[in-house]
Amino acid sequence: YSIIFYPLMGLAGFNISGVDAQSLPRFGIFVAIGILYSVAMGIQAMFLASISPSAGTATLLASIVVLFEVLLGGFLINPASMPPAVLALRNLSPFNHAFCAMCLNELKDSPVPFEVSVELQGTWQSLSDLDGSTFLAALGVDQNATVLQHVSVLWLQMLGLAWLWHISTAYWFVPMSRWRRGMIQR
Repeated sequence: YSIIFYPLMGLAGFNISGVDAQSLPRFGIFVAIGILYSVAMGIQAMFLASISPSAGTATLLASIVVLFEVLLGGFLINPASMPPAVLALRNLSPFNHAFCAMCLNELKDSPVPFEVSVELQGTWQSLSDLDGSTFLAALGVDQNATVLQHVSVLWLQMLGLAWLWHISTAYWFVPMSRWRRGMIQR
């Protein structure tokens, strides 16, 4: 989906006149972050499925976990409005690190080539030639962080989820039996 989505959005690696060879590595980083996030979420879903007593419970549990990750990831709720305790949970979300890495990849140190109309003191004004740091600040992304920092944390989260999945399948999951019965029999 990245190959289709990226040029349609007019992100840094592509523009209307064609591919910009100097910013093509941004596209590669974008795709790599997307793949890493997809693998991490797939492993998380498998872990949740392995500790659930039924497929219905696994689906419900995975939906709730992903909802909280998106909610706390900074995409739906601005981190500036989150209480400190909830803000600490934000770092546990793979979505947060993928979102921040993608935002930093696209917006850090780059001009944003469109105009934004905002209402200031009752009148509409148009702002143009905005810097990417304006949007990073509005989204609550730490501008001192790097893409590599967020990708490294996302990688570690993926490895941690893989370890949890391995432990749950090796010691907790009992095929063709509910997990409670499996735990009692051991």
